[in-house]
Amino acid sequence: MWVTALLVVGLFIVIRPAPVSISGRQLHAGETVKVTSTETLKLADGTEMVLAPGTELRVISADGKQLALNAGKLTASVRKQQRPLEIQTPLAGVKVLGTKFDLEAGNQTTRLDVREGLVRFDHAQENSAVEVAGGEFAMAVPRREILAGVTPVTVNAGKSGSRGRRVARLALGPAS
Repeated sequence: MWVTALLVVGLFIVIRPAPVSISGRQLHAGETVKVTSTETLKLADGTEMVLAPGTELRVISADGKQLALNAGKLTASVRKQQRPLEIQTPLAGVKVLGTKFDLEAGNQTTRLDVREGLVRFDHAQENSAVEVAGGEFAMAVPRREILAGVTPVTVNAGKSGSRGRRVARLALGPAS
């Protein structure tokens, strides 16, 4: 009895997106970038962050799940996460599981505006934290507790060229 065996040796290449990239260039843990024009930071999971001109961002972990926004502003659309995406600023930190938000950092203030979802906002200098939902904001300043509230909404007065007016939506609890 004859047995025929066929041995196939093949070569295949798995192409994975870089864990963290900006303008197609891979960023590595410990690397800091300062953008001079609007740039989009992409993570392998599909999360995207638009960095405003002048923004300085440091990659802390190789997978991009830990970042430091040293200065500037980013607008993020974060895919659902199994492990939170964490962003530190000089005054605060945020932990995100999937949402859309704006985060702006400087030496004297950090502001978070959440458009969708829920974000945990921790003050780096004070022992305080809040959960910020869509339509809400939180702010950290030195030597003060977190300031949080409902994001004002601009209502157009209906006239061409009108600046409109800022209106805050308030949620009142039951009367005591």
